[in-house]
Amino acid sequence: MKKFDQLTPRQQFLRQNILRGVIYGGFVLVLYWSVTRIIEIQREKDAEMQPKIETIDF
Repeated sequence: MKKFDQLTPRQQFLRQNILRGVIYGGFVLVLYWSVTRIIEIQREKDAEMQPKIETIDF
């Protein structure tokens, strides 16, 4: 592996930002997963409540 000073500016930029991209990418994946899970749970609760709401009508 070349020393950092011997790399081209583009290679220096990539080497500096690979770890940042992995960290932010992981954060985005966890955020996306948690939001979809929350939406899924809410839809399940709504589906469970639907028959109860229909039986309560007067």
